[in-house]
Amino acid sequence: REYYPGMEKEELREGKYKTPESRLKSLNLTEWDNALNQLFFNQERAQEILKKNQVQIEHLMPELRKMKEETGEINLGLLSPKQRQAYIGLQSAHSYLEDLDQHLNTTFSKAWKFGTQEQKDSLRELNEQFKKMVEKAGNNLSQRADATTFLINELKKPRYIPGMWVELED
Repeated sequence: REYYPGMEKEELREGKYKTPESRLKSLNLTEWDNALNQLFFNQERAQEILKKNQVQIEHLMPELRKMKEETGEINLGLLSPKQRQAYIGLQSAHSYLEDLDQHLNTTFSKAWKFGTQEQKDSLRELNEQFKKMVEKAGNNLSQRADATTFLINELKKPRYIPGMWVELED
């Protein structure tokens, strides 16, 4: 019988006994889904911060670049309270995205390590798509966050669920 997400719930409603194989699949699905959900939380938080401060950040960026070129650093004392708040928001979003990149890299590596050859081929293609999106985004954090959303959404598809838990014989 072919496995598909949600199968366990259907089996429980029908009162069917779960086989060891379906339990392993359920465990792999749950662990994978939990890892990706945590990534979604950090990604959504970064996007929320960026959207909240988008207008201020867009107006602030030329001034920050100029300050950095002239003095070699950004002096928060020279910024207005709104500019300072936008800058702090920008730094916070940047931190969330850096942390997200690390965790996403670890998750992607886990998919690669435990994936089948077919999954690895798909992951290679997905990685190329993601790289192109990141290159196109450049320093635009909002577009970078969109690229990350794309990658997480793709990894949620059933074809990418790696077999981290296997039968003892395997």
